[in-house]
Amino acid sequence: MGRASCVNPSGLYPRTSAYDSIRAFESFEPWLHRVEKGIDLVSLETSARLTPREWNIDHREQLDQLLCTLDRRRRRVRDLIWQTLKAVPAAFRNFELGTAVLAMPVHRNLVTSKPGPTRRLHNVAV
Repeated sequence: MGRASCVNPSGLYPRTSAYDSIRAFESFEPWLHRVEKGIDLVSLETSARLTPREWNIDHREQLDQLLCTLDRRRRRVRDLIWQTLKAVPAAFRNFELGTAVLAMPVHRNLVTSKPGPTRRLHNVAV
């Protein structure tokens, strides 16, 4: 079996029984919390510094771009999970989407009330 035959266009694992234990959005915790709050660009850069120098000596700019991409992407994980749950409900046959939508978390996006050094965070529903 080649690698291409294992790839599912939705990005999900092809054996959907792997998702049978997911009954509510809370099933993704504490992993999701760690991705959102426990990782930032500084921690990604720290991890990158632990790799042997010869692995990236000629590709430092690409590594920096990858770290920035990972940092941006980790902020979208919660939304991507919601999109997947709604787009491919058959894969999550034990998930209660109807009640989960009511409990969908409010996302904290940085919305500045004034430009400049004083910034305030506001809850923004997505």
